[in-house]
Amino acid sequence: MARRARAFGAHITGVRRRTGSSELADVLVPPEDLAACLDSADVIVLCAPLNAQTELMVDEDFLGHMKKTSVLVNVGRGRLIDEQALLASLDRGIPEQAILDVFHVEPLPSDSPFWNHGRVTLTAHASALGSGLSARTDQLFLENLGRYVRGEALLNEADPRDIAAR
Repeated sequence: MARRARAFGAHITGVRRRTGSSELADVLVPPEDLAACLDSADVIVLCAPLNAQTELMVDEDFLGHMKKTSVLVNVGRGRLIDEQALLASLDRGIPEQAILDVFHVEPLPSDSPFWNHGRVTLTAHASALGSGLSARTDQLFLENLGRYVRGEALLNEADPRDIAAR
């Protein structure tokens, strides 16, 4: 996501547990510093995994720190967002727009207020699909196979505790 945004000249602030430097982010902050970054962000993209730390991370407090003119994009997991808090905040005018690819219940029920909300754009739950998906997943598999054989840490490794918690 950062690579694509950078192509448009975006300033990228990344959030992750291990900070330091990143070829893709101008700044990296730990999750506990996220709220301090929200009031300057024009676009906030959620592409985080769902776990105990990220579940319902977009709540009233999170939304209260966002700029009125900001855009919230969720291509991660539906339960990253407190949907009722988001609807209430959208009705108050913050954020300006929400672009949502995932929801708590999928498929999205026909009576969901998200379908007709003027500040919401729904996408077809296909954010990962594209012409490069197979090549990217093949490359990741081969990289991780080599890392496994060499006894190195794997990329994008899932924490079994997160899986068991769901």
